[in-house]
Amino acid sequence: MNSPHYPHTSKMAGLTLVEILVTLVILAIGLLGLAALQVVGMRSTGASENRTQATVYLDDLAERLRANSDAIYAAGMYNPAVVLNGAACAAPATYCSDNFNGAAVAGAACSPAQMATFDQTEWYCGVWRDGVARGGFNTLAGASATILCNDADAADAAPCSVRSPLTITLQWTERAVEQGTGGPDTTTQTLTTTIQP
Repeated sequence: MNSPHYPHTSKMAGLTLVEILVTLVILAIGLLGLAALQVVGMRSTGASENRTQATVYLDDLAERLRANSDAIYAAGMYNPAVVLNGAACAAPATYCSDNFNGAAVAGAACSPAQMATFDQTEWYCGVWRDGVARGGFNTLAGASATILCNDADAADAAPCSVRSPLTITLQWTERAVEQGTGGPDTTTQTLTTTIQP
């Protein structure tokens, strides 16, 4: 049996060069969009990591303040505001906790004022090992911290009355999540809490 013949139809000979080029352009635009999405995702992950670290540092500093309330109230160590910022970190004069400088060194018995100085240095600069500070709050870019006593009884002579709340403010800079939009490339982040030691 003979198959019918249609004289006016032509055979499809495959894809044309124009169709291939259009497909490649669409694919390239999609891949560029995917790459941009990946970059924004990585920046968001970095910002999230910074916020998590800052929250851990905030909690650590709050616990150190609660543990050494004598320095706050009796010695007035935190009023007026103590600002910890990009100053060069130096080893504390007195180590108030055990440390390691090539060999184990027992911590000294410290006064509340010495403990406050040690805590602030160790918290900001990090733990001292072999004469080098490692892992403090200053690992965040542009890190600064402020501890302010909100004096509950301004009439007494103490610069920070017993049971006065303390406001802790941490600031750091991080890369902006969406760069190239005409805005700044970095942004300042702030984390604040109030505690009552």
